[in-house]
Amino acid sequence: MRIVVAAIGRLKQGPERELAERYRKRAADAGRRAGLNAVDIVEIKESRAGDTARRMLEESIAVANLIPERAITVILDARGESSVWMAICKSARKRAGNTRRAVTNASRGTPPK
Repeated sequence: MRIVVAAIGRLKQGPERELAERYRKRAADAGRRAGLNAVDIVEIKESRAGDTARRMLEESIAVANLIPERAITVILDARGESSVWMAICKSARKRAGNTRRAVTNASRGTPPK
């Protein structure tokens, strides 16, 4: 199993980047005992589109291009509700063995369907 955290934007050098790397390493070390092969952080360049809707669309396409077919995908949205999160977790547990992904777009939310 592999976990990929896809983040829009880049962390600058400094304490936040060091903290993110420390947590990534801790997750990878702890995960090996549970069959986790890798924890990767992928930084995606922010869209330069002029309006928010277009930026959200371009960034969501960039994230979607990272997700392999049949992967279990978890999308976290700053405006989301916890009941949706619980339903996603229950569904993911039923598909043990597939790749799991957690996708978050906290600053702008997810684009409308």
